Amino acid sequence: MSELVVSTTPDPVTAHVIEVGAVLNSRLSDIVAQMQSSLVERITELGGDTDLIGLLEATAAGNVDNIVHALQHGIRGEQLEPPSAAYEYARRLAQRGVPSTR
Repeated sequence: MSELVVSTTPDPVTAHVIEVGAVLNSRLSDIVAQMQSSLVERITELGGDTDLIGLLEATAAGNVDNIVHALQHGIRGEQLEPPSAAYEYARRLAQRGVPSTR
């Protein structure tokens, strides 16, 4: 009977993706802050609604955190789940008739 051998050394591409994830993780708070600011500025339908803006900011933070940690730890995309805030943000936008493309 042959024995299954699993390599713990990632291939060069995977190793590079993990390295990029680690670098991005070290800048996570800056990346999230820039993304949040840009989104709030661009999505005019928010209309200054502080609750909706808070959900958008939580959604952006959760999504960026998810992606960066997935890269850093070699987690496959199909294994990721959206953060809870993203579901609620989408629901509230739908309630206000905001197109899903925003």
